[in-house]
Order: sequence, then C-alpha cells, then structure tokens
Amino acid sequence: APPASLLSTTYDVQERIWTGRLGSDVYRGVHRALGHPVAVRILRQEAHPNWAAARERFLREAKALQVSHESILQVRDYGEEPGLVYIVTDFIEGPTVRMVLTQEGRFAWPRLRPLLTQLVEAVRTLHRRNAVVCGLSPEIIRIRQPVTEDDQPHLMISTAGIWNAQDLLATLHEQTLRGMSIEDVELRYVAPELLTGGAVDVRSDVFTIGVLAYEMATGTVPFD
Repeated sequence: APPASLLSTTYDVQERIWTGRLGSDVYRGVHRALGHPVAVRILRQEAHPNWAAARERFLREAKALQVSHESILQVRDYGEEPGLVYIVTDFIEGPTVRMVLTQEGRFAWPRLRPLLTQLVEAVRTLHRRNAVVCGLSPEIIRIRQPVTEDDQPHLMISTAGIWNAQDLLATLHEQTLRGMSIEDVELRYVAPELLTGGAVDVRSDVFTIGVLAYEMATGTVPFD
C-alpha cells in the first residue's frame, strides 16, 4: 500500500503504476488542493542498505531536474518522510515508446522525425544541468497524445531516465554487489565507456539517442 505519511499531507497517493529504477516505485496521485494529476516516485530506505548514499543521489537528481522543457516531465515537488524520499511530477497520459513499438511496429519517418527533434532538444537542455540520459529506454519515454486538432503528439522523457553518470554507476555497483537484478536499466542503451568506467561526456548520449532512434525507425535494436 502507498505510505500513509504521504496520503495524509499534500498528495492523495493512489495505485502503484510502475516498479523499477533501482528500488523506486511510481504511483498515480492527485494534488489534494488543486485536483491536479501527478506521478509520485518513491525510494524507500528498506530497499537500500546504503541508505545515506541512495538518499543523497535521489535528492540530487530531484534538484538537478528542476528544469523547464516541454519534453521533460516537470518536477513539481520533492522531499522526504521517515524512511523514504520522493519526487512528484506531472502525470502524462499516453503510451510509452515500447508500447507503440509492440502494438504498432516501427515509427514511420514523418512521425519519427519531430519526435527525435524533441528528444535531441531536451537532451541539450539536460546537458546544461550536468545530467545525461544514460538510463533512458523506450519503457520510460511517453508519447503525449494531441489535446486539440491542431496539436501534435509530443515526446516526454520521464525523470527516471535522467541520471548523473557517477550516480548511475554507483547504484549499479551496489545492486550488483547485492546480487540483485538490474533489468530496469536497459544496458543496451548505455554507452560502453560509461559501463567500463571511462570518461563520460555528451558523446555518450549520442550513443543512447542513436540506439533509440534506430529502434524506433526499424523496430529492432542495432545489435544483440
């Protein structure tokens, strides 16, 4: 069940809609006063023996993601309660890129081109915040559906895919030492130099975007 400490304050935290991101859970919720739909991502102390480091990384992520961009889910709030920390973002209705690939197949170029343009522009904004999208995968990119007849589908990056490179490596290392699965980080989208401890810069995101673009255009990844 969602934690009672959050239910009794600003947000009505409802059903869990996603589990992953190295120990965090995402819940659908509503801002009690405004009635605004939100997504609440929660990291619990019980899931992390090295809680101090995990908490620090999570809160650092929340602070870094206070960026305004139409293709990045807006962080509306973040904080902590006894035994947990949380990030609140807007809740976006719409399928993930993975859902589209599974149900409809590859993206035709007229549909793909504007979405990739939006992705590149969002990544450029994140680089100014010293963040990389090394945790990005089709599972955590949503396609916001048109609201009006003149509106166009819009790509939305979940905050769960945006990491400081050193934080991602530290978290993966902790999970591996504990013998836990790291399936929620799709390693095929992560630049090799990051996984081997090499220097990481904006070129690492060119790799990630390239794999994503190839898969969206063809329906398959460029390598096994």
